[in-house]
Amino acid sequence: MTRVEKIDGADCLPPSPCALQQHPRYGAAVTALGGRVTQLRHEGGTALILHRKLGPVPVCWMARGPVMQPGAPPDAAIRAILAHLPRGVRLALPGDCAHAPLYRAAGYRAIMTGAHVAELDLRPSAATRLAVQHGKWRNRLHRAMDAPMQITHRPLDPATDLPLLSLEEAQRRARRYRALPARFTLAFAATGADAARVFLAYHRGALAGFVLLLLHPPVATYHLGWSGPEGRRLGAHPLLLWRASNWLAQNGVTRLDLGSLDTDITPGLARFKLGMGARAVALGPTLLRLPCLTRVQPVV
Repeated sequence: MTRVEKIDGADCLPPSPCALQQHPRYGAAVTALGGRVTQLRHEGGTALILHRKLGPVPVCWMARGPVMQPGAPPDAAIRAILAHLPRGVRLALPGDCAHAPLYRAAGYRAIMTGAHVAELDLRPSAATRLAVQHGKWRNRLHRAMDAPMQITHRPLDPATDLPLLSLEEAQRRARRYRALPARFTLAFAATGADAARVFLAYHRGALAGFVLLLLHPPVATYHLGWSGPEGRRLGAHPLLLWRASNWLAQNGVTRLDLGSLDTDITPGLARFKLGMGARAVALGPTLLRLPCLTRVQPVV
C-alpha cells in the first residue's frame, strides 16, 4: 500500500503501542462528544487526526502520531499522511522528536519546544521493577504496604462513579491544574468494558484515595487521581500505582504512560514519576503549518 486510506473505528488499530491520542478509543470518545475525527492508514503507519474550527478557519491536529509500523522507514508514511491532511491550519506534535525534520521539510514551523513524558515499562518482572525504583520512592511504598489500607479495583461505572470524578474536580480547582473534563472520561469508559479502570484505597472503611487509568492495549495511561488527608498520610498514591502497574502487567499491558514531565513548574511531580522507575521520553516540538506555506523543501 503506497496510498493513504481513511479507516473507521477499530479497523484502524495502530501497528504498534501508541499514545492515548492515537488510539481508536480516543477517537470514539471524541466523536461521542460531538467532535470530528479522521483515522488514516498507510503501509508505514497510522494516524488519528482531530478536526476543529477557529471561526471559519478549519484546523486539524495530530498529537503524538503517526504510529509507525515496526521497522518501517518513517519518511514515506509521514510525507504521505501530511499530504493527505485537509487544507487549513495544521498542527502536529510528533511522537518521536527525530521525525521533526520531516515536518519542517513539509512547511511546518515550531511554535513550542518539545516536551517530555514519563513512560513506565511493564514488561520486566515485579521484582525488577521494584529494584529500579528510587530508594525514597521504594521506602515510601513499603511504608504504605504496612499501613492499614485495603486496595480494590474494578471497571469505572459511569452510572455510579460520578462522585469520584467530582472529588478529583474539586482537587483540581484547589490545586489549579488542568485535565480533561469528566464528560470525556465517561465517554472513554463507554468505548469498552475494560476501557477505564479505577483502583481504590480504603482506610477503616472510608475512601482514602483512587487512581483512574485509561486502557488502550497494549498501553495504559494514567488519567487522574485523588487522595484525601488520610490517603496522603498513609501513602495511598504510591501503593495504588504499584498495585495498578502489577495488575496491568499481569493482563498483557506493556507500558504505563504517566503523563508529562515539567521539572520547572511541577518538579515534585516529575520526581515522583521518575522515582517509580519511569523513563523520560522526548517528544517533538509542537508544529504549525499555515495554508500559505505550500512549498515542500528537501529533507536536510
